[in-house]
Amino acid sequence: MRAAFRTIPPIVLMLCGGVVTPALAQGLAGLAQPSLADVTLENLALKGKDGQTLTLKKVDVTATNLSKDDIAKLLNPDTPKDVSTALAARMKASKFAVPEAVMVGKDVNLTLRDLVVTDIDAGKVGGFTFGGFEGTTSGKDGEGALKSGPIVLKGLNLSRIIAGVSSGKMIDSSMQVGSISWKGFEISFPDKDTPASAPGGNIVKVSLGSLVGENTYDGEIPVKSSGKVEHIVIELPKGSSGAQQLAAFGVDKLDLGMTVAGSYDKGKKAFTLDDYSLDAANAGSLALKALVGGIDPKLFTGDANTRLAGLMGADLSSLSISYADKGLFPKVVAFFAASQGKTADALKTEWSAMATQFLPLVLGGDPSSLKLAEAIGKFIGDPKSLTITAKGKGGPVKVTDLMSIKDPKALMAKIELGATAGQ
Repeated sequence: MRAAFRTIPPIVLMLCGGVVTPALAQGLAGLAQPSLADVTLENLALKGKDGQTLTLKKVDVTATNLSKDDIAKLLNPDTPKDVSTALAARMKASKFAVPEAVMVGKDVNLTLRDLVVTDIDAGKVGGFTFGGFEGTTSGKDGEGALKSGPIVLKGLNLSRIIAGVSSGKMIDSSMQVGSISWKGFEISFPDKDTPASAPGGNIVKVSLGSLVGENTYDGEIPVKSSGKVEHIVIELPKGSSGAQQLAAFGVDKLDLGMTVAGSYDKGKKAFTLDDYSLDAANAGSLALKALVGGIDPKLFTGDANTRLAGLMGADLSSLSISYADKGLFPKVVAFFAASQGKTADALKTEWSAMATQFLPLVLGGDPSSLKLAEAIGKFIGDPKSLTITAKGKGGPVKVTDLMSIKDPKALMAKIELGATAGQ
């Protein structure tokens, strides 16, 4: 009897009664999983196609399903694309860490610090942290430098990027990012059109104060997004033509910021742009709001042709553009008044009259064009703020219809304008 029992295949015994015990099922699942191990590589010198060398003093990979040889292939730029993308697509690891990496090339010397990638699972990444980087560049026009503070990304999904690299159709690929934080970046480089001997030199300086952003996804579809960029500062050499043009408006450097916030309603197939603002310190801010309908979810998940077709089916329900002046407009008036030998008040009166008379004429005398002209004239006289709105007459307007309009009068037959100033 016992001998006969031993001849019965185990699969038959497991299926007797129609169920498999949870403990046994978990045990079998464990046997099916590839073993995970820690991998360490040291003193890797990776050479790129353009002659640059990337030296990784140490690479630590924790609890990974790839072998040491697999990791080396994944890092080597000479590995065939199909091999490297296949490895990236199936890689699992709880942690991938590079304490320091040094890139040396003909025109660049760059040191990257404290790269840590966590929770890697077949193209998905839980976290990506960069401690920062610093380095120098060189060229025929002179030397430059760059430096970055910490960069932190969370909730990455690179599977479509990997698929795009594998297929060669990067245009069809996209990346999901749950959140991003970048604190501090500086770069300087020579202006090729300004000699180094010019007063103040010829170095352009660009810096970033901070960048933050968050996205919420429903599967592959982004349903809510927001972001903010603070203090993009651009300083041009004092002797450069660009700096001289800015100086004519009383500006010695540009200090820019940006905010964005939007949401997508999959059921209504509508995207709401709650805020898209550009701000220039001591100059002004421009804000855009919009409601766009007819956006199929395939716009976010399809290939390039599908996304383009999705855009063609969109319609515009409402649009709002607002400008708040913070000192730029009076400088513009003063500049043009001086160049024309007029007083600022005389020029403003002239511009206001042109707006009042010219705009209604161009727009066919539509009643809403009169409101627009009145608001613009009021803003010119007292430049505080100006808001212009647009909505379809009788409902949303197809984007394709708007794109085909060439005559302003035809445009006014489809949309209604609104405008306010000083509010």
